[in-house]
Amino acid sequence: MGITSKYKYKPNRSTEYFSKLAKLVYLAGLPNFWIEELDLNRSFRKFYDYFVILVNSSIYILVFLELAAFFTQHNLTAKQNSDRLVFGLSQSIMVTYRLFVSFRCNKVKALLFKMTVELKTVYNNKAIEQYMIKKSKFYSISFLCFCNVSLTFYGIDALMRSRKTGVVFSTLITAWPDIHDESATASAARVVCYLGWWLFMTRIYGTFALVLSLMVCLEHHYKNLAKYFQDLAHIFRKDMNQLQKEKTYEKELIEGIKLHSETMWCKKQVQDICSMLFVGQILLNICVLVILMSEMLKSDRSVETVFAAITTCTATLVSTASFMWTAGDVTVQASHVHTALYSSGWENCELLTVSVGKLIVTAMIQAQLIGGDCGFLGTGVSQVGGITCGGQQYPRVLLTSTSDSSSSSFNKGATSIMSTGN
Repeated sequence: MGITSKYKYKPNRSTEYFSKLAKLVYLAGLPNFWIEELDLNRSFRKFYDYFVILVNSSIYILVFLELAAFFTQHNLTAKQNSDRLVFGLSQSIMVTYRLFVSFRCNKVKALLFKMTVELKTVYNNKAIEQYMIKKSKFYSISFLCFCNVSLTFYGIDALMRSRKTGVVFSTLITAWPDIHDESATASAARVVCYLGWWLFMTRIYGTFALVLSLMVCLEHHYKNLAKYFQDLAHIFRKDMNQLQKEKTYEKELIEGIKLHSETMWCKKQVQDICSMLFVGQILLNICVLVILMSEMLKSDRSVETVFAAITTCTATLVSTASFMWTAGDVTVQASHVHTALYSSGWENCELLTVSVGKLIVTAMIQAQLIGGDCGFLGTGVSQVGGITCGGQQYPRVLLTSTSDSSSSSFNKGATSIMSTGN
């Protein structure tokens, strides 16, 4: 059993995956997002923390030098001017990704504990969990491959251009050294900047791997929740009398509604953690694509240049698409919850028809309004008070991003349904 001062849990496949991911993200230069100390030597962690501070400070200096190059570097070729614009704008946006996620470190830890431990104590479909892990790995590895290919070909392009035309080796345009400085010190500085670019991208990869895995895990929980409701119908096939079946069904249904409410809390947390990354990624996508298309019209279209531009465009599009696809998958899986509720076997109830019916109706309203129509990038939710039915209480969900009148209407309607017949 993994134990910290705050969290206690029994390991499962999800905790194993996210503990390994947290270690990878930590080695990529981000904080420890896992719910316990990483399985690394204490002396190594102490040394590495200082090393990360040094590297991150160097990366901020590198980005500053790229922005300063807009005022200091003149007489550039069309290719160099385009590269300065692409990398100066894109990296000034991407450098904020790590900061946004790092500032929410404690929130990420609480979210991971909720999704990998607490929500799985009631119900956990192993096949769905295994699919979640495979999908998370696929997105993370795909993004890593595209980033590596893009950076590699920009280096090859700069090297081949230097050998063919005699210009200096240059990938990033920085305020220093001057683009026309051919001294050994300047050349060494450009190589260091290129290596710094690789270190910079490890931070971006770590951020993307964490965020995409969180979103895929949230999708898995909606899928898991739908499976939970569908499996409730099996209760009526057990060897029990009708009243026992219905009481068991009602108890499990209320537990499922609580799980749904907790899953929507997780959804709100993921939205809060990822919101600025979504905004930054859209801006990055537009800037990079427009500038690279302009560059393709003006460049010499050598194989190295074209391939570098294509891989950069592809990496940008894939990274943005990964966000959009995953957010869309969350919305789709959330929209299946109310269908699963309807298929949960409520029609088999004969003695507790009224109380079960009120639970089903209210839960389906909740699932349709918040899980389906309002997409992942739209509405947030919060829990306020509760609704009582048959002596049981489960959380009521309020729409926080709709108008006050809509929220009031929904909650009054839900309360009215629940109180009728009590």
